[in-house]
Amino acid sequence: MAAGTAVNLKKLIMKSENPPIMSSLALTDLENCQIIVPEKGIYQYHNKGYWSSYKEIIYYQIPNGPLINGIPYDKTKADLPIALTEDQATNWTKNGSYGQVKFNTDGTVAYSSQPTAIDDDTGEIKPVDMYNNGFAFHLDNVTKAQMDVTGYHYVAIRIKTTAEVKIMTWSGNSEEKFYSKNDTWGNVEKTIENEDGSKTLIYKVSTLFYSSASNAKAIGITLKSPDGIAQSAVLYSIVFTNTIDKNEESNSSKDGSFDTMIADSLLSTGNNARLKNAIAKARDGKDVSLAYIGSTATETVYSNSKGFAELSANAFAKTYGKDDGSNIHFINAGMSGSSSDIGVVRYNRDVIDRLPAGSNHPDILFIEFSANDFETATNGGAYEGLIREALKSGSAVILVFPVFQSEQGGRVMESTYRAYGNYYDLAMISMGDSVMPYFENEGFYDWYFQDSFNPTNDGYQLMSDCIMNLMDTVDKADKDTYNITDIDAMAPLKTSAYQGIKIIDSKTTTEDVEIIDFIDVGSFAETDSATGSFQYPYNRKEGAAKFPDNWMHTKESGNTALTIKATCKTLMFVYKLSNSKTFGSVDLYIDGEKKATLDGYDSSGWNNGKVFVAMTDDEAAE
Repeated sequence: MAAGTAVNLKKLIMKSENPPIMSSLALTDLENCQIIVPEKGIYQYHNKGYWSSYKEIIYYQIPNGPLINGIPYDKTKADLPIALTEDQATNWTKNGSYGQVKFNTDGTVAYSSQPTAIDDDTGEIKPVDMYNNGFAFHLDNVTKAQMDVTGYHYVAIRIKTTAEVKIMTWSGNSEEKFYSKNDTWGNVEKTIENEDGSKTLIYKVSTLFYSSASNAKAIGITLKSPDGIAQSAVLYSIVFTNTIDKNEESNSSKDGSFDTMIADSLLSTGNNARLKNAIAKARDGKDVSLAYIGSTATETVYSNSKGFAELSANAFAKTYGKDDGSNIHFINAGMSGSSSDIGVVRYNRDVIDRLPAGSNHPDILFIEFSANDFETATNGGAYEGLIREALKSGSAVILVFPVFQSEQGGRVMESTYRAYGNYYDLAMISMGDSVMPYFENEGFYDWYFQDSFNPTNDGYQLMSDCIMNLMDTVDKADKDTYNITDIDAMAPLKTSAYQGIKIIDSKTTTEDVEIIDFIDVGSFAETDSATGSFQYPYNRKEGAAKFPDNWMHTKESGNTALTIKATCKTLMFVYKLSNSKTFGSVDLYIDGEKKATLDGYDSSGWNNGKVFVAMTDDEAAE
């Protein structure tokens, strides 16, 4: 194959001398994508719109390189129109409980959010909150089974209405079963006003379906009904497409700027001794563990692809791992909506306890907390506690500062937490430094942000590339002398009160944690099952609960206190906030002194955890 030869990408992959490069790559999406091959070799897909050789870093542009879900998509791909027929409508759409639907002979659908379902007992129309009323259609026009729509970039919905529109989507399986409902107010990519008074609303598939685009089941529409007033609409079409005329090239955030964004992200390599040791271990074929603890960006809730954590761990394995990279172990300890206050509590459970056998610390720990750390109970102390605990055990620590979509500036807690990085001489990556210079560029927000807080697939890939740039920079540098040999002998920047925190929950015994003398659950013998679930396989289990081992009190439980006798100097109490008014409050006492009344009800609660610091003393006491 001659250098500079334009080849069909599918044919290149299928050549016997170039085996399939990713088992998950949808080859049917690559039919019309051509690349310029600089030289013969085995090629590996790279999400930022390039391809590289497996053994060497050789990049070349895909000429028509827009990406969807990490795969070059074909703008000539046939649209997927959804049949707006009575047969394709969901059962609840047709039963009248959520509004009136009329299927017109011209293929349009007329809808009113006024329900028509009759109460069996009274014979009257059932009183239903019209705010949540709507109608929906199965995507599969034949079997009504799940569909993979990851090959499409947009959903175009043509509708005539004066009401505000919410889009509903569901995933499902091959049966008549729905799950993973997503609601989307706003987030319209483009609105086209049509001459007949209708409008076409353009949404990204990734925005509407999040991680469910590969098993999409149905799509529907709700009309916002303020003050209980019924709203009406005429729906003309719902079409999955790649051909919307919009300047949104995924790899065109700014011409020639991708390498600049990567370079600008590197705040500091810090003292590189531990990182260089981890890289050397990886090359030698020894087990190396990369652990990532953080919030939503780390857990990767709003992505239909891999997040920055898994992407960078895979890239590290391919670059530095022995042979197939199987000696590199990846631990995702992200928890959406959480702060470092909760992170320090669960560090042992979610990181240390999940390490490979024989290991007692991750070789590299990435810490990503920011937005949820604003005005936390520990005031940044838990963040420093994580750093100190990791350094004490021997881990290399990398601080990752995400960026958010904000006209006032997208950094939260970064300036505060940079101080920790400087004090402990840590590696640091700032996505604010990387991308904020491009915030005013047309189309940049759409390219980088999934919503106001979380990156798109392309944004996650950029974060991964920034991490690998740090690794490459460290790898090429001379090794530093260790700067911290005894963290306990080093004074904290602010506090060491949160170093070495141990989690105590309903499965903890006095044998598990030596500082515990006894635990009497009293009337708190029930277990709350609504604590949220991880979006990634936790210990190889899908849908694992975030806090499965908890104490819960119900109104029938009695009035005996939960009592714990322990010897400690710091005590943090994690409790759940719910927007259900049925949730009560508890009084917290230490040594007979009431410290606080903790209310489990919060109108903005979403079953999220909140931390109360009950005590921090200089010396441990019973």
